[in-house]
Order: sequence, then C-alpha cells, then structure tokens
Amino acid sequence: MEDNDILVAISLVTYNHEDYIRQAIEGILIQQVDFKIKLIITNDCSSDNTDIICREYAIKYPELVDYENLKNNKGMVGNWLYNLQKCLNYGAQFIAICEGDDYWIDSLKLKKQVEFLKRNEEFAVCNTHCKIFNQTLDKFIEGKQIGMKEYSLIDFQLKSENNLNISTCTTVFEASILKKINFIKLKKYMSNISAVDSFIISIVLTSGLGKVLNDVTAVYRITDKGASSKFNKYSWHKIRIKTLSFIIDFNLIKNYEHLTWLKSRLKKIKSNYYKFRVINFLKYFGIRIGS
Repeated sequence: MEDNDILVAISLVTYNHEDYIRQAIEGILIQQVDFKIKLIITNDCSSDNTDIICREYAIKYPELVDYENLKNNKGMVGNWLYNLQKCLNYGAQFIAICEGDDYWIDSLKLKKQVEFLKRNEEFAVCNTHCKIFNQTLDKFIEGKQIGMKEYSLIDFQLKSENNLNISTCTTVFEASILKKINFIKLKKYMSNISAVDSFIISIVLTSGLGKVLNDVTAVYRITDKGASSKFNKYSWHKIRIKTLSFIIDFNLIKNYEHLTWLKSRLKKIKSNYYKFRVINFLKYFGIRIGS
C-alpha cells in the first residue's frame, strides 16, 4: 500500500453521514496543491446511503480516494485508529483530518498548512480558524475565539482555561510520532472514550508545538448525533486521565519539567474524577451533599 510520493494523507471517518458526506468530500476535491495527496475514507457500517455516495467518489477518483466500507462496526475509536493506520501505511509525512459531517471551504487550506509545517520543524500540528454551523438551528453561529496563536501540549491540556478552541476539521499534523506508537496498546488506553481527536493530537504534541493560522478554512458542524454533544465533566476527566496516562507510561515526554507538570496534572484530574463519581452516586440515591 505504501506510496512514497504521497505527502499528505487525509483521514475521513464516517458513520451515517449521508446528508453531509458529499460536502466533506467536495471540500477535499477543491484543494489546490503541488504535492500528492490521498483521501482515506472508512465507513463504519453505516445504515443509510453513506456507502453509495462514497463508492460514487471512489469510482470517479480512483487515484485519489481509498474507500472502505468496514465489514464489522468498529465503533468510533476502532474506526479512527483503523483509518489512521491506513494513512500511515501510505507513508505520508502529514495527516489532515476531516470528519464526515464537517467540510473544508478554502481551496488552499492544505497548501498553507503543509508549507508552514515544512518551513517550521519545531511545530508538529497546524490548525486554522473555522466557521460553526448548527444543524438543528440550520444556521451559522458565533463560536468562541481561539485565544492563542501557538500552543504546547500543556496549553492543549489547559485549553478551556486558555480559550484554545481549535476544531479538529482544521487539523494537519506531522505523522512521524504515530509511526512509533503501538496501535494495539493505544487502542486499549482509548477504550470507551469519545474524544479520539483530542487523544491523538495530545500524542502528536509530545513531538512539537501547535500553530493556529489566521485563515478560516473549514466548517465545523454541530449535530445532535456528534460525539461532542455527549460530553460532560465525567467524559472529559476520563479522556484526560487516559491521555496523560498513555503519554507518561510510554515515556513520550523527555522534558523533565513538562513530565513533572503532567504527572501533577494527572493526579489532580484523577482526584476530581473520583469526587465527581462519588457526588453523582450520592445524588442518584437522593443523598444531599453539604448543608
């Protein structure tokens, strides 16, 4: 499968996105690049017409599109990791992400981000600004501003405090760190979580900084079926515990001060996580807390 000429692999995971997937693919087709790209689509056994639409593009653009309708439902984590492994198998230096319900609107998106990463080797991730479309309201809404132009792994772990409101659909990252990761072990750490993107970006940030370009290049779509719609404090604590545990357990951080901070952060998150579970357990049985 490896093709050393492919510079960028575009990861597109989809499940029951028949109303959106065409727009996602078209946003990739408009990209104006002077390097070779490959679009890897993995459909997690959708029950709607997603497969029919994806096959249409795979037939029309066989050199560009690698499409697979999975035989068995892998779930969000399984589909993401399977797709990323296929991206790595193509030998791509960079991986771009666009989920099946989001889409790109800037034809120079990839070119700008890849050129930045190639010129600035201390950076491992490149994002941009995006528009936000609320599917339920059927209109664009004002999103939170991104409060930083450059960020580290620590900044990313504190993204709510830092107003680091980056959207996954704008992400392009350097793939070398993932080539060193054991995906079987990674999947075990990522079981039963929803924010696969946050986990992966955290791993990549162990190898360099993140950059946010000023351009608006994509549309992030909010739907009632999206993973982010199901998040709460419990979910985020669980995601961060598993993310930091993986990074620490597999010695991905070489900077002693950063490692010390991450260990302290992990301890604090675990404490809050267990407090949250106890409080909700007591509430479930009608036990009042405090006066």
